[in-house]
Amino acid sequence: KRFEGELMRFGVMVPHWGESSSPESILTVAQLAETLGYESLWLGDHVAVPVSDQSAARERFYEAMTVLGYLAGVTSTIQLGTGVLIVPYRHPLLVASQLATADRLSGGRVIFGGASGWLEGEFQALDIPFRNRGARTDEYLQAIKHLWTTPRPHTFEGRYVQFEDIKYAPQLYKEADPPPVWIGGNSRAAATRAVKYGDAWFPLHITRERLAGRKAYLLEQCQQFGREKPPLIAMGSSAEFVERADAPQSYGFQGSAGQIVEELSAYSEAGLDYLVLDFPRASLKGLCATMEMFADKVIPALTG
Repeated sequence: KRFEGELMRFGVMVPHWGESSSPESILTVAQLAETLGYESLWLGDHVAVPVSDQSAARERFYEAMTVLGYLAGVTSTIQLGTGVLIVPYRHPLLVASQLATADRLSGGRVIFGGASGWLEGEFQALDIPFRNRGARTDEYLQAIKHLWTTPRPHTFEGRYVQFEDIKYAPQLYKEADPPPVWIGGNSRAAATRAVKYGDAWFPLHITRERLAGRKAYLLEQCQQFGREKPPLIAMGSSAEFVERADAPQSYGFQGSAGQIVEELSAYSEAGLDYLVLDFPRASLKGLCATMEMFADKVIPALTG
């Protein structure tokens, strides 16, 4: 399997959403991350954000699966992750084919990050039930993994999705390793879903103490479901080089390079395997400068 090892690994969120998003920023950040040696690029997922949602980050957004295909063509070695795709938004047959296609065209570089979602207004706009999103996510994940890991023709009989005797393509069974599956979400339900269906559990920023507690919970769930090796623990966060006394309130890592290294070392000891960074994006120039400084001052101290 991919992503095994003791050293922490690092990915970068692509600015395909927010006020600074543009074709130029997507291309620039993707190719710079690859040049700097980051492990992966990541995409968020919004399709129809309600006007009532006032977050500037969702003022503009480029659709995730389309950007994923674009990134496969403008990069050559860096891995490409959906971080995270809202699983109930799209039929699992479509998602399985889209991700397998991107994986084959990119030379096996795709990571499938998925979660059940939380923005009720977006579910309503897409005419998708909100209340059963967890059960629907579980079943869709089962269907996608079935398509990737079993020979065709394919038959699946579930509560939310059914198909019988179909030819699904591109076929990964016996031809290629399927993309790793990362399960997003901070809840216990998400952690359990990661044990049942995933290669990694992928929450947004949580405290070290909560991370250590979740790691213990993951191990308990592995025993319950008969899983020998627990999923990796990844986390989405941010990093900003500022004087801590002047730092704005944030959920991410702030301070000097040395302070960030110290804090990340503590997270590593608590069980963190992988960090996906959403760098401040007030300007493309500033975003790139922070990426470069992090790659120069922080990553070498944590990866040897």
